[in-house]
Amino acid sequence: MPEPIANNANAARKRSWASGALLQNPLLAQAIGLTPVVAAATTVYAALWISGLSALHILVCEALAAAALKKLPEWLRVGIYCAIGLGLACPVTYWLNQGGAPASAALRMFLPLMALSSMTAARCERFAVTHTVGESLGDAAANALGFTLVAVLAGAVREVLGQGSLLGHGISRHLHIRGFWMPFGGFLLLGAMAALLKAVLRRMASRGIYTGAEVAMELAPEDRQARLEKSRRLRMEEEKEAAKEASPEPAQEPSPPPTESGEDAPVLSEEDKLRLRQTIDELLEDL
Repeated sequence: MPEPIANNANAARKRSWASGALLQNPLLAQAIGLTPVVAAATTVYAALWISGLSALHILVCEALAAAALKKLPEWLRVGIYCAIGLGLACPVTYWLNQGGAPASAALRMFLPLMALSSMTAARCERFAVTHTVGESLGDAAANALGFTLVAVLAGAVREVLGQGSLLGHGISRHLHIRGFWMPFGGFLLLGAMAALLKAVLRRMASRGIYTGAEVAMELAPEDRQARLEKSRRLRMEEEKEAAKEASPEPAQEPSPPPTESGEDAPVLSEEDKLRLRQTIDELLEDL
């Protein structure tokens, strides 16, 4: 492969990983796949279970969607994603329920619900069905990595602040903020992490560390809105031009007849006027 082409391919691959794991993080930027993390990822252990199952699900579904599901209707593809998720989640849940490994009640309850993963369905429909298998696997791996990093970090913070421990080892007896065990605590934590991520990206963009198009779109909502408005106007103009070309030309209306006011009547010459007067005089004499 020539060196410029190889460099372009490597740059595109890096942008894809940066977009999936950081700029378009499923949890912090796209806000998809939140439910299991908010409800069940209260420890690092639970977050690893959720992340591992999510990664396996999205990898299998994106590869299958890119390889064999492109010609199927969307409603059928989504059903296949759910069936694959059930096939992955139910055996794991059954094993945990039988005491195969320690797991909280929330984790055992939400693992089967991950068969309906919005992250998997969204990435398959937005990316995999229009790209190759290799590109889809890269996108799935990048999104799975971003999901795992955020979920594990959120689980660690909630375990430390909610239980005063980390990975089952006690850290402090005074850290027992029960709110972090609850879903609203997970929402607050993820919101704070999303705000922190945007602040970091703004700083990176201002310093020129990363100047990709994705950063510009994410960091400047007013520019993004302006681009959307411009795109909408251009699309409306194109539709108007297409409608004009498709519609037949209106037929020319016939010119109106001369009015009685004489505005459109021909102008008489002096000889015609004289003859007209003589004719009128003769008629009057006969009368």
